[in-house]
Amino acid sequence: MTSKIIPQKPFLIMFYGYPGCGKSFFASRFAGEFQNTAYLPTYKTVSEISKIASGNQQLASKVTDFIAENYLQNGISVFTDASVTKKIDRKKLNHLALKYNAVPILIWMQIDADSAYMRTKLRAKKSKNEDSAAKYTKEEYQNIVNNMQNPHQNEDFFVISGKHTYKTQRALVMSKMSVLKIINRSEANKNIAKPGLVNLVPTSLSGRGGFGRNISIR
Repeated sequence: MTSKIIPQKPFLIMFYGYPGCGKSFFASRFAGEFQNTAYLPTYKTVSEISKIASGNQQLASKVTDFIAENYLQNGISVFTDASVTKKIDRKKLNHLALKYNAVPILIWMQIDADSAYMRTKLRAKKSKNEDSAAKYTKEEYQNIVNNMQNPHQNEDFFVISGKHTYKTQRALVMSKMSVLKIINRSEANKNIAKPGLVNLVPTSLSGRGGFGRNISIR
């Protein structure tokens, strides 16, 4: 059995990216490789709390913020799969991490909007729990995309491809964590992967090739 990685200092990893880009899949799997680390499935948590709170999503979001802060306050690192689509959201989580001497890490998971949207449809179709996966119409998804605020060059972020395999994504994030001295270099050098792509052929959402918002993978 492979031993879990022991972080040298606490951290908070947040993600920016379209719904369906792979944030939850990566966060839940990668968080499982670390000791003293919690994965906060934000959408599912908000969905469940909203049921109890009579649909009050604002209250539900405050509860998830409280959970994240409680983890950090007790020295537990956090992976949150909430897509921090607004700069103010990213700023809030950055301040929260720094308040408890944790290292904030912003990962921009890039993928074309057409592929991401198709993933949300497949995820909703496969979900046994009707409330556990977000469902969007084309118009709803388009609206989300149009209102997203890309990280600015003065924000500290790095990019991984939502179409790369988990092993490749993992290697890139491990390398970044090594640079930030969250893990030691020997851990980062384990299982280094060559870039690989998931076999995913997007179906265009429009006759003109999707949402018309191009993002380069770098």
